[in-house]
Amino acid sequence: MTEGGNKPVKLGFVEDFHGDTDIILKELRDSEMNFEYQVATDEKGFLKMLKELEPDVIISPYSLKGTNAVKLLGLTRDAGYDTPFILLAFDLSEDIAIDLLAEGIEDYVQRSTLKRLPVAIKKSLQRYKIQLELKISEAQLRQSEASLSEAQKIAKIGSWEWDVGSERVWWSDEMYRIYETEKREITLSDVKSFIHPDDRKRVDELTSKDLNDNIEPVIEYRILLNSDRIKHVISSAKQVKDSNGQVTQLIGTLQDVTEKVTSELEAKANQIQRELTLQASRIGVWHWLINENELVWDDRCFEIYGIERRAIDVPDFIEFIHPEDRNSIQVRISEALSSGDYSSEYRIFTQQGTKYLHGRGKVTFDNTGAPIRMDGIIIDMTERHDIEEALRNSEQLFRDMAESITEVFWLTDWGLNKVLYVSPQYERLYGLSAESLYEDSSSWSKAIHPDDLDRATKEFREHSIKGTYDTEYRLQMPDGTIKWVRDRAFPVYSSDGGVSRIAGITEDITKQKLDKERIETLSLVASETVNGVLIHNPDGTINWANKGFEKITGYSYDEIVGNEPWSVMAGPETDQRLVQMTYQKVQQGKSFSSDNILRHKDGHNVWVNVSFTPILDEYGNVSKVVSIGMDITKQKETEHLQRSMLKKLEKANEELKRRAGD
Repeated sequence: MTEGGNKPVKLGFVEDFHGDTDIILKELRDSEMNFEYQVATDEKGFLKMLKELEPDVIISPYSLKGTNAVKLLGLTRDAGYDTPFILLAFDLSEDIAIDLLAEGIEDYVQRSTLKRLPVAIKKSLQRYKIQLELKISEAQLRQSEASLSEAQKIAKIGSWEWDVGSERVWWSDEMYRIYETEKREITLSDVKSFIHPDDRKRVDELTSKDLNDNIEPVIEYRILLNSDRIKHVISSAKQVKDSNGQVTQLIGTLQDVTEKVTSELEAKANQIQRELTLQASRIGVWHWLINENELVWDDRCFEIYGIERRAIDVPDFIEFIHPEDRNSIQVRISEALSSGDYSSEYRIFTQQGTKYLHGRGKVTFDNTGAPIRMDGIIIDMTERHDIEEALRNSEQLFRDMAESITEVFWLTDWGLNKVLYVSPQYERLYGLSAESLYEDSSSWSKAIHPDDLDRATKEFREHSIKGTYDTEYRLQMPDGTIKWVRDRAFPVYSSDGGVSRIAGITEDITKQKLDKERIETLSLVASETVNGVLIHNPDGTINWANKGFEKITGYSYDEIVGNEPWSVMAGPETDQRLVQMTYQKVQQGKSFSSDNILRHKDGHNVWVNVSFTPILDEYGNVSKVVSIGMDITKQKETEHLQRSMLKKLEKANEELKRRAGD
């Protein structure tokens, strides 16, 4: 939409029989606005105008026969148009007009300020253009975020932050996995120590240069793991600057590209080999003059055989052939002299090693039917043979890998609805034979729990071809036991862009499901128990507290979470020796229990028996600590009273003995 110029603004007027349109048109023409227009007097005419004209701006009074401007605005939005609405508030107070703006009316013009209408139209068009550009930008941003999210699912990408000029570095979880190190505080010195010694100077120089030149760095280098293995990574960063334009922070990502680099190196080696082979050409042309027993080779033949140009006869040719292939070649030649067609694959010895060749030829006969010459070609099939051998090795490697993992790997032909491959783990997980699956591709569903069958099979049919199939369901074993599995599928596309295969992975998640149920049960128990339960980090920072804790200490959940318990509840009589011993034991991954005194929120002392149990992560490091506290104040008071009474009894007994002695 434009205002002025060669393209007129399309205006849609709504007439309320007050003769306002003529007045408006005069004002617009006086303003030299370039426009075209249509007029509607009711809803039916309005909808027709909306469809035919597709106005850039709609100008309407508040009320109209049988309708009003707010309703017309709703009809416009329902029809899919975001057209700006300008209200002619001839008979409305300014307060009512402002309320209508809240309903979505773009602007309003009073009769006394009608000369402002051209300006209002222009501003409405400008606002609409800005809003449209904003929507486009938001859509592009959402698309970019979706693309980034999808890429991160596929790529091994970690994120990091570095405060420039300091040692402070933050890593995401993926960074620790890439570097294969336990989760801990990371400093800039740690990061540099991981860099391969041969790359450290280059990385330092590039980082410093990029910062000095105000360039956001993208650096590829190697890292050296604790196991002495090498990984290739690419690190990229975004600069964060202060108000003076100085770089204060780098926020970036690091991607493990080891597989990519390895593949590229292998591909480059293969490409070099192919280029060298092509330079020498793999096809040679030859002629065999049978009566003269002479072979005529072109340069390519000599290059393939790896010898200098010289006279060649049939015995020479036979001599080059691998001993195991000589008899078959002679038989094929003899047959060709009768049939007229020659074709044979064989090996030859060269200075470069054994080569695999394919010879083809046609025999020419004289008038008597006697063969007089054979013309043909030889094709160097060595590279193809190597590729086929590599493919066979690759297929074997794939099978070895698929058969060594605990998950079930499967591959189907989508068009034929046929299972092409399923790993041996299928029989263990599903309790069905692989042979039955090859015979009937739907037989896997026989193991699905009846309550999950319809949902699981429906999701597979609808989502596997889209690449969105990722579901969980139960398997019912022949012995009645239940297993939980997670089943995922991914389409494999052919060269024409269609789906040719569906590959999938099924994993046993029974343990995770049972663990989740146990955790939920334990969480419920922990929430309702009268004892105080805390979950905190190894450094003591509290993550969670139950109601029992609040009852014992007087501190609410919000007051305690994020703090270290003893720093809040320790009092003058708290045994700090036991507190320090607790930290030492927990950091060693050991459980510990002790009686100690804490200070209640209202100031009185509470005796508690606290047991601390560390929770270890997959690397054997303490990730969380669960502590359970029991209020034993009454028990301690009873023990104190018992000791006091015992002392009194002992004192009385001594007094009795003394008097008896007197």
